[in-house]
Amino acid sequence: MERIRESGRRLHQVYRETIEWRNPLTGLYLMAVNSAFWIGVIYCDPRIQEALLATASAGVFAWDILLSSSNDRSIITHLLMWPFQSIFRTLSVGGSVYSIHLLRAEQVRLACYAAYATLACLLVNPVWEHNEVNSKIASATRRTVSWFGSWIQYLIITPVVTVYEYTKYIVLFRWVPPLIAYVKHFIFNFRESCRELVNGIKNWIHVAIVERTKRVAQRIRQFLRYWFCAEWWPTLKEWLKLNIGVPLRYLFDQLCFVFVYIFCAHWFPPLWKFSVKQLKSLGALAYKHIWVPVKGFLLCQFEKLRCWLRDTLHRIAISVRDSILWPICCLMVEVGKQVSIFVYHLLLEPIVNYLHSRYKIIETSALIHVIGPVCETVIDHIPEKNPFCEESDVELEGFLPEVNDETDLDENHVDDDDNEDIQSELSSSPIPEEEFEFERGLQFSAINGSESSDEEFDLDAPKVKTIRRRRREPKKSEVAADDEYELLE
Repeated sequence: MERIRESGRRLHQVYRETIEWRNPLTGLYLMAVNSAFWIGVIYCDPRIQEALLATASAGVFAWDILLSSSNDRSIITHLLMWPFQSIFRTLSVGGSVYSIHLLRAEQVRLACYAAYATLACLLVNPVWEHNEVNSKIASATRRTVSWFGSWIQYLIITPVVTVYEYTKYIVLFRWVPPLIAYVKHFIFNFRESCRELVNGIKNWIHVAIVERTKRVAQRIRQFLRYWFCAEWWPTLKEWLKLNIGVPLRYLFDQLCFVFVYIFCAHWFPPLWKFSVKQLKSLGALAYKHIWVPVKGFLLCQFEKLRCWLRDTLHRIAISVRDSILWPICCLMVEVGKQVSIFVYHLLLEPIVNYLHSRYKIIETSALIHVIGPVCETVIDHIPEKNPFCEESDVELEGFLPEVNDETDLDENHVDDDDNEDIQSELSSSPIPEEEFEFERGLQFSAINGSESSDEEFDLDAPKVKTIRRRRREPKKSEVAADDEYELLE
């Protein structure tokens, strides 16, 4: 069920995208609608066209009134607001009604134009609603009105109101209360300033003379008390402790540390680390200045030894190849050629000759016993005249050559000569007698000089059994002798 719902949602989405011109199928959709419109215009009766227009307008009106949301408004308000909700749907309904009126008035061209405009309104309306053109137009109108209103406010209303306020302020003496308040405020500030000045002088006398005298007397009393009451002794004791006792204790601690460091051998690990570090430095210098040159020298000498050994082994290999291996290889190749020729003549050639002779025998048998009889049967059943044509003595008169007895005799004589030539060629050629018989059986006989009449090809005439002579087949002993002769060859 969920899959069916998902398929339904997808189909609805494709349908919305198509009618809102956001899908590649929009072109086919517009072509189909246009084709349906012009088919209805061209092939439908005016009454059917009126019914279609009335149905379309009623359907649009019913859909908008009954099936669309009323936004919590009453039915009467919904009906009154319908013409202003969608201008294109309202125009489509009006265009349909107007087209019906024009069809009844027999103004076909104007009715066609009005109906096409109605269809265009219905096609444009989904795109108009999807792009929210009404809200965009309303927002642009509001911005334009607010812009004009701000300029009118700035250029006309604000200057007039300002002049009016200033005139009213001067004429009605509204400037008097602020002036009185300012004078009062000035007098009050002056009085407060004088009071603050007197208080400032009093405070200066108190701070600069009285308080300073008190501080001097206090310091003299503290000085006398510090020296005569020995208040300086704690400070001196602390100073002696910090500047004399602490350094002496620090020196004693250092001396003890030196004794412990020396007699407890705490100096050995740093000495060992220092020695190891110096030995590593010495090893690095030895590696850099001794081992690397020696290593390079040894590698160079090893490379020279390798090159010398490679050249020596190469010369030895060339000598061995030229003196021993190459003659042996040549001898082996020659022996292999002779052995292969001997094996071919001894084994393969008799087998190939035997298979070739068997193939020729099978081919000859197939030609004589299968293909020959089939071809002979087909030739015997071919009629010399079309049995489906009507009988007529003059039908092929213009196509047949004029033949007399002398030419017939000449042709028979020529045929006899040809047979004699063939026999002579057979006697001189190596073709077997069976193949010659097969080839002679495949030759068509000439019907120009035949003595057959039209009755032989008449389907209605009674058929007369003809006696056919069968060709004498060669005896098995002769065929066996020919096979043995071919094998011997």
